Amino acid sequence: KTLVNNKQLEFVNAGWCMNDEASTDYNSIIDQMSLGLRFVNDTFGPQARPRVAWHIDPFGHSAEQAALFAKMGFDGFFFARIDYQDFSYRLTKKTMEMVWRGSPSLGEESDLFTGVLFNHYSHPPGFCFDAKCTDPPIQDDPDLFDYNVPDRVNAFVAAAMDQAQHYTTNNIMMTFGDDFNYENARQNFKNIDKLIKYVNQDGRVYAFYSTPSRYIDAVHAANKTWTLKTDDFFPYADGSHAYWTGYFTSRPALKGYVQMCNNILQACKQLEAIRNGMQAISSRILQEAMAVVQHHDGVSGTERQHVANDYAKQLHIGQVTCQELMGYALSDLADKDGSSPLELQFCEYLNISFCPSSETDTFNVIIY
Repeated sequence: KTLVNNKQLEFVNAGWCMNDEASTDYNSIIDQMSLGLRFVNDTFGPQARPRVAWHIDPFGHSAEQAALFAKMGFDGFFFARIDYQDFSYRLTKKTMEMVWRGSPSLGEESDLFTGVLFNHYSHPPGFCFDAKCTDPPIQDDPDLFDYNVPDRVNAFVAAAMDQAQHYTTNNIMMTFGDDFNYENARQNFKNIDKLIKYVNQDGRVYAFYSTPSRYIDAVHAANKTWTLKTDDFFPYADGSHAYWTGYFTSRPALKGYVQMCNNILQACKQLEAIRNGMQAISSRILQEAMAVVQHHDGVSGTERQHVANDYAKQLHIGQVTCQELMGYALSDLADKDGSSPLELQFCEYLNISFCPSSETDTFNVIIY
C-alpha cells in the first residue's frame, strides 16, 4: 500500500484477467473487470484505481472493448498486436497513437486515447538483461577488457531515436520485459539502472522509470491533435497468409459451455440478491471461474488441452454451486409458508436430449 500511495507501484487494467476481445461477450467482460477492480479497490484502496487499460497480448482488438473501457473511466488504452500491414502503415504515417471512438451511437462518450506499442511488449532489441538472455550486460568498469558503456549508450540512443521518429511527441514509452521475464529481477534492474545513469550522462536523450499514466499525462500536455479510429483491429495477422482467425471457432464445446455458464451466473446473482445473500453458498465460485476463462488464452481456445480441461472443471464446480443456490432461492419463492419446499433438479444434458426428471408421468417445469 505504501508503494501504491507513493505512486511507485501502479496497476494497469486490473481486471481479473486480460480478456480476449473476439470470443467474449460484453456481459462477461464487464463481470470480470468488475471482479478484478473490486479486488484492487478492497485490497489497496481507491488510490490504486488504474487509469490505463492494458491489453498487450490479445489477438486483435474490438471497438466494443474500447467503448467499454471508455465507459469504465480509463484515460488510455495500450496494446501490441495489430495487423502487420496496419502496423507498417501507422509507423510510416506516425499514427501509432490515436483517439478510438468505439461506439457510433455513444459518440464522443466512447472516445479513448489509444496507443500501439513499438516493440510488441518486449525490451528494445539488444537490451534483454534477464537470466536466459544473451545480450551483453552493462560493463562499466573501465579496467576490464569488456568495458562497453559507450557502445551500449550509443545503441540505446539509436533505438530511442528510431522509435521516436514514428511518434508525434517528444515522449516515447519503451517497454522492458516479455513473457517469463524478470526471473532474475536483480540482474535486470541492475543493468537498467546503469543504462539510465549513463544514457542521461550522455545527454542526447533522457531516460527514466515511468508508468503508463505518467506517459499519458506527458502526451496530453503536448496538446496534439490525434487521428480518429472508429472500427476494429480485426482480423490480426502477423505476416503474409498468417491470420489469427482460427480461434474465433476453436474449442466450440468450451465456448458454448462458457456461454451457458454465463446464463446460469446471471440468474444465480439475481436470485442471490433476492435472497439477500446466503451464508453457506454463494455465486463467488462461478464468478471467479467465469472471470478467469475470459482470458485471451481461455475462451479463445488457444490453450493446451489440459488447461482447457481445468477451465471446464472449474466452471462445472461453480455451476453446481450456483444451481444449489438457485434451487434454494426458487424453492423459497415458490413455497411462501415453508410448508412444502421444492426439491428442484436441473437438466444438465439437454445437448444429448437426456433429462431423467422428465422421464416420469408427472413433473413441473420452472423457467426463470
